[in-house]
Amino acid sequence: MPRITAVLAGLAIIALSSHLPAQAFRVPVAVFTNNTSGQVEAALSAAIRNSAGTRLIVGTDSAFYRLRVTSFGLCDSRECAKPTRYLVGITLSESLNGIGVWAKLDLVRDTSLLRQLDVIEKRLHGYEMLLNAWSFEWTEREIGARSAEFIDRLDVRCFEQLRLMIRQNQMKSPEAQRELLKEVTSRKWEC
Repeated sequence: MPRITAVLAGLAIIALSSHLPAQAFRVPVAVFTNNTSGQVEAALSAAIRNSAGTRLIVGTDSAFYRLRVTSFGLCDSRECAKPTRYLVGITLSESLNGIGVWAKLDLVRDTSLLRQLDVIEKRLHGYEMLLNAWSFEWTEREIGARSAEFIDRLDVRCFEQLRLMIRQNQMKSPEAQRELLKEVTSRKWEC
């Protein structure tokens, strides 16, 4: 399975890089939740909307990355009208049918490649690969700030990798490509 993922990621990068400037590429991310209040999901969604490097997607089919959020409210006493703290669990996964997403966004023009991507997309539809998971304890007052910090960190330590790979694929000079590839492989990524 990792080999298939690497091949698909390579195809996505080639398709993306031939039509998008890396600096302008905003990584599509969807947010899902299992909590009842929706406070944490709303804060993460707002942080994504406010981030220059990401784009909030509604629904799963057009998102390249998916954040799943579970949170539980905790109270300091038995009688709890409103939680004072939240236990938050977040997982990050990558859509394995992301190649088809790029084709549908009209980033791939070759019709034979489009047909092949259609077949791959149908077979991988709904599958995703877990990349990382985090857990936090946030107070109610911290939810907005902590969500923004988390998205900023994820953008720098995860989504930037995709943008750098797109930029590397756009470079004309093999020497410049090798230098950027060296930078990409030397950094510690979270996905």
